Amino acid sequence: MKNRLTRKNKKLTTIEEGTEEEPSSGLAKMVVIALVVVFLGLFSQGILAENTVPDVNKTGAGNIRVVDHHSSHHADHQEFSIYFDKLREAQTQWIESLLYQDYGQEAFEKIFLDDDTLSSTVSTNKAFLKLKSFQSVSSSSTTEGQDVDISTQRLRRKLKIKLLQHQLYKNATLVWVTGGHSAAAGHGNLFNESYTAFLERDLSRIAKSIGLPLEVRNFAMGGSGSGPELGLCVEQIYGRDVDLLSWDFGMTDVYSPVRLLLYAIRGNLLPHHPAIFALHAEGEHRVDLLKQFEEMSASAFYLPEDTRKQQFEGIPEVNMDNFKEMQDLPPMINSFKCTEGIEKGDLGCDDAKYSKGLCDSRAGKASWHPGFKMHALDGHTIALFVVQELIHAAEELAVQLEAHDSHSASDESVEGTTNETETEPTTETEHHESVVLEPMDLLNILMAKEQEDFETFRNAELPELAYKVHEWHKCGKQFSEEEQELEKECASDADFDASIVKTFSKGPGICHTARLPSETRYKGYLTNDTTKVGGPVPAGKETYDTGLSMDVNNIQFDGTLKLVYKPDQRAKDCSVTVSPDYKDFFFAHQKDDWAKIVIPNQAEKVAYDYKASEFKGLIGIAFLTCPWNRCPEGFLGTKRDFDQGKFEITVNGVAVTSLMLFHDLGTYFLKGSDGFQWKYREGSEDYEIAIRILEEGSHVEVSSFILY
Repeated sequence: MKNRLTRKNKKLTTIEEGTEEEPSSGLAKMVVIALVVVFLGLFSQGILAENTVPDVNKTGAGNIRVVDHHSSHHADHQEFSIYFDKLREAQTQWIESLLYQDYGQEAFEKIFLDDDTLSSTVSTNKAFLKLKSFQSVSSSSTTEGQDVDISTQRLRRKLKIKLLQHQLYKNATLVWVTGGHSAAAGHGNLFNESYTAFLERDLSRIAKSIGLPLEVRNFAMGGSGSGPELGLCVEQIYGRDVDLLSWDFGMTDVYSPVRLLLYAIRGNLLPHHPAIFALHAEGEHRVDLLKQFEEMSASAFYLPEDTRKQQFEGIPEVNMDNFKEMQDLPPMINSFKCTEGIEKGDLGCDDAKYSKGLCDSRAGKASWHPGFKMHALDGHTIALFVVQELIHAAEELAVQLEAHDSHSASDESVEGTTNETETEPTTETEHHESVVLEPMDLLNILMAKEQEDFETFRNAELPELAYKVHEWHKCGKQFSEEEQELEKECASDADFDASIVKTFSKGPGICHTARLPSETRYKGYLTNDTTKVGGPVPAGKETYDTGLSMDVNNIQFDGTLKLVYKPDQRAKDCSVTVSPDYKDFFFAHQKDDWAKIVIPNQAEKVAYDYKASEFKGLIGIAFLTCPWNRCPEGFLGTKRDFDQGKFEITVNGVAVTSLMLFHDLGTYFLKGSDGFQWKYREGSEDYEIAIRILEEGSHVEVSSFILY
């Protein structure tokens, strides 16, 4: 049998298609028994437990322990039909009251909707829009018997879990985090003009309709690739509670596709196993890598180049013939596309690229940075997709939790209308009495499936490219005689055996990182002081610990590595937040003699559930590098500097004998006479790292200390 949905009196109902034959009582009994067996199995695995209300934002889906359906946390079966109606109504109001105003209805549909989608599609009588938007990396094929591809199934499962947790516990928060480079951060624009800001405003309207808490973080960083540092430090930078994580490093990762793989794999190890959204991931090699990532049992989406081209084609073009009449266009398409291209041209597009009237002298107004209209388009594109999937999730929950009579079909799976081979949510007894799946039962089943996928992911073989640690575009070639010194800065696959690479990809790790924005900085974990917390704010108004201003003459050298920032990176001439991403660092100067730091500190141990015995004792250092390799005098931080004896390092008093480059961008792992593994200090179960600068007047700037 097969169910279909229809809309009747603003309430979801199921209508049976196909045969009217009732399922046999024997089959019904077997299904009931199967359901009981599944639950007994889950109890035996410790996945389910009674009378415990979790903080669902601090633990992973597979680790959350939930109460049974007899507890006080009872959910009305009709609640998710109501969610569906409210979400769809909020979607319609958002489109008609905001997006139509900003783009005009005709342009909105040409930019954001498929060409065969008519204006009547956007109404309270239609559930789903045909979007020009993200697609799954496996969207071209589906498993036999499935209605949607596997990444979409997994995404909807995550959203269903979130909706169930919200309904049952009222303490679930949907979290999106943007990871990316300067363009993603919004450089050249105000912080509230980045696509993440538009996304947050859009999603807030929708989430508010059902009371779902939402958090959207723009943690993009200028001049940064997605690896190795950010990939290895995903948890400390982006947070443990991420549900949806973006990758927007197309410009900075252009020669290093392996970074995307490291970033996605480390991201999926976060407790909520977030779906990965790749923006500006041009090139088949990246999509192929994301497919390999998905095949490990993960969820990945990307915005195809053709889709972006179609969006651009829907934007009205300003030219000499229509210049005057085009001045009356709605604000988000007015002077957006000229004959020279998007945000380019003498007919007003150049001049209209960045907003005016507030902090007009802000830095970053570069040709390769998009203006606020392009950010708006990206933000709305993401929001339309996420909202659509949230509505799908609510719809599937409404169907799965509806009490069916004896004529209701019983072949709906807990993964929705996709017929995954899992425990069926409802069946009937011999007397045609409905056996209803309670919301708590469904949550348990969905979470068990999420945990099953995660275990598959943890045990999956790494893609072959994951073992290529030398992905630097200047390496792997014949070096001229003048370039022989450069060759020493190339990583080699032979430097790290397979077990070490697997540890970097899937093992536990903690980064003691100075990078901003990051959770560890904003929550005070890095500085071991959780009373000083904050977030992205205008320069000079920070409430988190900013560290010391970089001034060699005023820094007191006392043998500790200092957390330092450069004042010129913080533009204090603006009353609003502009670009709160800063490359802060730990500073060691020749005047210090030995400068020491201990990792992890107590706050980090608590926040990240540190257990020393689970770590391999692999220690890395990410040095800040010089832009375009133009280093000022006295700036150290390369393998060549170390080999020439300009600085030295110890771990727990034992000398480091060599720095082994991991990928590129100044990230090295420390090797001693006994290899890469270092023993933690007994009692405190931590590591003391000491750096001594031997060259007169020189210093190092360390972005992150990395422990695996």
